Amino acid sequence: DLEYLVLGSTQLEKNDKLLMDFHKRFHLIYFLHQIHSDAEDEIVFPAMEARGKLKNISHAYTFDHKHEVDHFNKISHILDKMSGLHLSVSTIDPNVKEKGILRYHHLCRKLQEMCKSMHKSLSDHINREEIEIWPIIRKFFSNHEQGRIIGCMLGRIRAEILQDMIPWLMASLTQEEQHVLMFLWSMATKNTMFDEWLGEWWDGYSLT
Repeated sequence: DLEYLVLGSTQLEKNDKLLMDFHKRFHLIYFLHQIHSDAEDEIVFPAMEARGKLKNISHAYTFDHKHEVDHFNKISHILDKMSGLHLSVSTIDPNVKEKGILRYHHLCRKLQEMCKSMHKSLSDHINREEIEIWPIIRKFFSNHEQGRIIGCMLGRIRAEILQDMIPWLMASLTQEEQHVLMFLWSMATKNTMFDEWLGEWWDGYSLT
């Protein structure tokens, strides 16, 4: 999805009809990033710090999350400006219209640079998590404890958000990976309202 933002931002300068879809995809990614960051800051990191792990590292990741939110907000601001220009250009006189088009192209180039920067920042962040955080979780938390953490993370996400998030997630997984993920979620949320809701909403969820 980050690669999509980089590629899509380069296409907007030539095809402004892509702007609405790009805007929608961007805000989904922004929202998923916020879910990810909040879950780490409010659930995962406190659990690790309670074990005496990651006291210094978790602060660095929390700082990264805040920096990334600033980055997202700047891109969102640029997209709002581009949308405003896109909607108003057809209703103004030729001279102002030309200035509006030049302004739109300038914002497109600025958007491209911001998306490239965000792609690198978030990719580096995720890679560091894979190296620094997840091995510690596997080492110091039992499977049952990891399941409880997953259950807490899922339990705080509203159903309407999950209805956007789950298809997005499944689209990136193989059928086998989907089955494994659903099995883990089932174990983590057994006998809960989430488990019942997912069984009713997601076709093919049942593992029997």
